[in-house]
Amino acid sequence: MTTEVKVSYTIDDHGDEILMSVNSPYNKSFIDKARKLHGKFNTTTKAWDFSPKIKSKVFDALRTVYDYEEQGVVVEKVDILVTINKKVYGFADSVILGGRIIAVGKERDSGAYEGKDVNMLEGEMDTGGSRKNWFTYIEAGTVLEVFNVNKKTLKLWDNEESVSYKIIEKK
Repeated sequence: MTTEVKVSYTIDDHGDEILMSVNSPYNKSFIDKARKLHGKFNTTTKAWDFSPKIKSKVFDALRTVYDYEEQGVVVEKVDILVTINKKVYGFADSVILGGRIIAVGKERDSGAYEGKDVNMLEGEMDTGGSRKNWFTYIEAGTVLEVFNVNKKTLKLWDNEESVSYKIIEKK
């Protein structure tokens, strides 16, 4: 991710939170979740605004989509070795697996590169398709290291049918 998730709050004169704002990288999955949570996109601040009363649900969405945890929360992180068993795609977008951007693609001819905290050991990732219907892909057989994965979100990797993973034991 080129930009990080930022969460801020608007506070009234009594010190009560009246608005929760989330600045985050573009992600279709988060947009869907934000709309279901009745978030409103603020075109001036380029942030999603939510009622702070649903803060826990917003953080659940951020954890699921961006592997993001609320400030001050201690998170156990692990590194994983991921094998792509079946070619995976991001249609007109990057490839997102386990709530993480794994392969970044910007357009048909841009090529693809590793997301933040991702290291490709072997295999191929690229972009293709037509100008209007382009995609980013990672070939079957590709092996990647994904670093700093929130241990709470490993279940997201369990749900990915096209990949297998194992935790990299630290020496």
